[in-house]
Amino acid sequence: MKYFEMHNEVYESLAQKGKVSWDGHTSASELLNHEINQALSKKIDHYFPDKTGKKAIDLGCGTGTAALYLASLGFEVLEYNLKTSKGNPDTFVGWLKRKP
Repeated sequence: MKYFEMHNEVYESLAQKGKVSWDGHTSASELLNHEINQALSKKIDHYFPDKTGKKAIDLGCGTGTAALYLASLGFEVLEYNLKTSKGNPDTFVGWLKRKP
């Protein structure tokens, strides 16, 4: 089994249990409050006081924790992971894009 296949199996298992992240979060609000995003929030205004029209690339985005946070601030975010690119179905942001 290749790593990305194992990755997909684990993520699908988590998704079936209603999880939206590797560390067990079950909602977007929990994911937005993730410690990664708390750390970003302490620095983001220093580097990007005006977020209007800014773009970000999240390489190795996993479940899209940082991508979701940056998008919530107004960034246009591209997320890339192991298997697919923009709109990655293996990420929470990708899941939101597919949600009816």
